[in-house]
Amino acid sequence: MKNKKVIVFMHVGASPRRPHMATFSGKNTYFVRHNLSVQQATQSEVKEMFQVSHKSKDIFQEFIESRKLHDEKSKFFGMNDHYNFLHNLFLEQKTPILMHSFIPSYLEDDRVDTSSSELNEWLQANQRGFHPMQSSRVFEYGWKEVLLDGLFFPHVLPHDESDPEEHYNYLEILNNGYIESGASAELLWPIEKDSKMLPVAHLGNAACLTWLLLNFVRNFYQKVGYYDEVVFQTSLIHIKDFALGGFVEKWPEPQNLLIDKPSYCKHNNNIKIIEKFIISDMSDESVKDLVHSIAKKICRAFGELDPKCFKEDGDLDVHLLGGFRSH
Repeated sequence: MKNKKVIVFMHVGASPRRPHMATFSGKNTYFVRHNLSVQQATQSEVKEMFQVSHKSKDIFQEFIESRKLHDEKSKFFGMNDHYNFLHNLFLEQKTPILMHSFIPSYLEDDRVDTSSSELNEWLQANQRGFHPMQSSRVFEYGWKEVLLDGLFFPHVLPHDESDPEEHYNYLEILNNGYIESGASAELLWPIEKDSKMLPVAHLGNAACLTWLLLNFVRNFYQKVGYYDEVVFQTSLIHIKDFALGGFVEKWPEPQNLLIDKPSYCKHNNNIKIIEKFIISDMSDESVKDLVHSIAKKICRAFGELDPKCFKEDGDLDVHLLGGFRSH
């Protein structure tokens, strides 16, 4: 037995700066993780980890509040500087939005060098090419705006100089690693039913965009050397009384004459869905599972138990999505 060796495998799944304790042979020991390696922490590292962990929670909460993402019951939920520029010709009174927010659990002001030529070349080359629609753009690199704290990629609609600028969708990448996507008209539009206009949320397009973004984000964070935890928030804004559509062919759409009462979002004006994932743990299968989880939670807000936008194999029928962002 003296020559026997015991190898302990420990998975630390939260972050490199939280203290994690393991007990072995009656001894409690703190470990610290940095990216993919785990080492025993010194006394000073343990103290620092507790201090940073406490401070980071405050920084994270302050940032979420500054983006108006913390309180879905507020009438200002999600209404940041980009909201007023989003265009929806069909639903102008209160612009409905699908917003995706990716927040590194530990925000650092200079985590990403958005001024790097190498990174910008990578972004230009990777604005499309992701599953489930490789031809679809995740964002419009050609409209890039350089900001003090990051990069902004709006899809600007054609307009006269005298008219205000409007955006079809946008993507924002900040120096602290925060990524935000916003869209409206390509996901939320009205249809005619019983001689009336019925606003509809297109579940298939929403799932497709979520899938595209997750695959882009997965590659982006690896590109900038971040492998740790990300908080992923999906926000639907001003969608009360919307019906749910965008299904595969075996399910009737809400405008179908045989559907007397489509599934509506009756109780919530705004919806907030939060998931967490670790970049180093992401795989094609885990991304797929995450898309399904979010789609299912969106469906529940509309009174549906299961998402009807997926085929039997769990993938999307891209032919039913037309040319979604394939311009």
